Amino acid sequence: MVLLLESSGSFLVLPIAKIYFFKYKIANLYWSYNREHAHIDYIRIYISILQFFKSPGQIAIIAFTFSQGIGLKEIISKRIIMAFKVSQEIYQFGGRLYKLSHPSEITKTSMDVNVFVPPQGLDAKDKKIPVLLYLSGLTCTPNNATEKSFFQYFASKYGFAVVFPDTSPRGAKIEGEDESWDFGTGAGFYVDSLAEPWSNNYNMYSYVHKELLSKLATQFPALDFEENISITGHSMGGLGALCGFLKNPGKYKSVSAFAPISNPSTCPWGHKAFSNYLGKDESQWLKYDPTHLIKEYKGDQPTILIHQGAADGFYKDKQLQPENLVKAAEEAGYKGGIDLNIVDGYDHSYFFIGTFSEEHAKHHAKYLGLLN
Repeated sequence: MVLLLESSGSFLVLPIAKIYFFKYKIANLYWSYNREHAHIDYIRIYISILQFFKSPGQIAIIAFTFSQGIGLKEIISKRIIMAFKVSQEIYQFGGRLYKLSHPSEITKTSMDVNVFVPPQGLDAKDKKIPVLLYLSGLTCTPNNATEKSFFQYFASKYGFAVVFPDTSPRGAKIEGEDESWDFGTGAGFYVDSLAEPWSNNYNMYSYVHKELLSKLATQFPALDFEENISITGHSMGGLGALCGFLKNPGKYKSVSAFAPISNPSTCPWGHKAFSNYLGKDESQWLKYDPTHLIKEYKGDQPTILIHQGAADGFYKDKQLQPENLVKAAEEAGYKGGIDLNIVDGYDHSYFFIGTFSEEHAKHHAKYLGLLN
């Protein structure tokens, strides 16, 4: 990593310090400064990552203006050292879609994530922009929902950002992780694994709700990842959204789901994933089962919005079971209730998601303070 401070006049290059980034040594910091003038008018900072990625390249170019000189402590305090590599910046609906990747300390792999910033977030000065976290289903990457859900259009309309994480670590090199579509790669189930060999990498619960949001808050200071964030998801991602809401009272303003795996401890998908990731102790499975979690939930109780296609083959095969969650919520006296909508003719696809994404966007916009 090379840090270059550029100004007019002559320069002097000095080794400043060695830094460690994600517990790995990258390189030395070098500071080029104008030794004739204490006043530095304009500074360009070039940060190049030489490790962690398959090919070297710039991770960020950031410009700051200072009225006086700058020291190493101030550089670090300004959070100039960024966590994400930007592979694409795409103009969309007046906002920007950023395709990002970063090395994760929790999964110990490189992780992809897409972030849509609405036009309101590009000019935000005095007020932070709310965020919606969208968790995808089995086999998906961040690109599936980004390209097919239509959430960016409604995010621009109502004024919230959308984050699309990946569904699992990739390239962990664990035997068996690529053998089936409903377990391993693309199927992390948003749990923290307890059983070997999965526990070293497959910890998507902590990755999504802790590491990723924390790093994005640093990367995007105009977005509110701490006090005004909601969560949604589809299928396995619906399970992840419900669990994320119920396991973190007060963290998310609202929750919704499309065809969620609502009672995983009693369905084939859940048995396969949980027995491998969490082990044979079924009491551990209940910690990631919304139908169980809602019975013990203590916190704000907004209405939980769920859409389920009646023609969904997985619904017919008892993989999803949203009625079990509704019953558990009623028995627990969950005040907001569950607004379960079984819609005739619709299946499990993104055609289904895209059809009802506006209802979910409005649902979250209300709780995020964007609608009366």
